[in-house]
Amino acid sequence: MDVRKVAKLAHLEITDAEVEMYTPQMADIVKYVEQLNELDTENVEPAIGGLTPEGERTFTTREDVPVESLGQKAALDQAQAVLSENPNNGAALSVAAHALAHLGDEEGARELIERGLRVDPGNLNMRYNFGSALAVALNQPDEAFTHLEAALAKASGTLIRWVEIDPDVDSLRDDPRFQAMLAEAKARSAPKRGEPANA
Repeated sequence: MDVRKVAKLAHLEITDAEVEMYTPQMADIVKYVEQLNELDTENVEPAIGGLTPEGERTFTTREDVPVESLGQKAALDQAQAVLSENPNNGAALSVAAHALAHLGDEEGARELIERGLRVDPGNLNMRYNFGSALAVALNQPDEAFTHLEAALAKASGTLIRWVEIDPDVDSLRDDPRFQAMLAEAKARSAPKRGEPANA
């Protein structure tokens, strides 16, 4: 199992120690799936439905309808729990800042943005999330561009594809700065002639 190749396809950075740790785990997963392929399923009907919370089998499917998301308060609570254990966690700082901005606490959001920039300025996802919070919740497009430009200057295909569809930056899409920034990021991350395309 080539863990480095899998990590590259998923646009993940991986250390030598992680390769050593994940290689046997990935091999075990593949072995398990191969065992499943040996099962005789000829007389097994496809399952429709699932299980109730009590563990009883259901034979119906539910309608595919949108439901409420986690919600800003719940996201904030979870991020604060992580920050109580690790005050410099960039992902938790960005989630908490985003939630505070949506909940109307501009001062709290800005405090976390400043903290994040002090402790993890190279965290591209965090910078992007700060930018989207400034754009959508605080209506500060100029400040948003500062963070979005920093994130997209080094972004991989995964983040670039997210920027193309993220509704949090819809208010910026018609701005020539946004269009130029995204075009430059896409051009930079495009495979060069003769190189394989990223997954």
